[in-house]
Amino acid sequence: MGANNRGEATNSQQAPGEARGATQRRQTQDRRARRSHAIAEHETVLEGYQEHHVADLILKELHAVARGDERWGAKFKVLKENIEHHIEEEERRMFPAARAVLSREALNDLGVRMKALRAELED
Repeated sequence: MGANNRGEATNSQQAPGEARGATQRRQTQDRRARRSHAIAEHETVLEGYQEHHVADLILKELHAVARGDERWGAKFKVLKENIEHHIEEEERRMFPAARAVLSREALNDLGVRMKALRAELED
């Protein structure tokens, strides 16, 4: 049986049982990687929901505080920082993931719906 430059047997030189074992190890590693990726995506979504919730709370507090109150500026700054962080996360992690799984048509439809919702909220 020959070996590669690390002294390991190559697939073409492995006995059938060894090849099966290597395949099973790769499949196990692939499953673990997919599960880890799914958990990370789930955590990202939960973080996004929490960031939206925090923004909603701060907005309510801003409406309850007079603009001349010294707390208003501090609350606004925290809201701005949270929103900037959220946008950065969406652009860096969520948008690329969406582009990877959605068709161009689905992305365009989503964009149309987002624009309509934004126009509705601005009225």
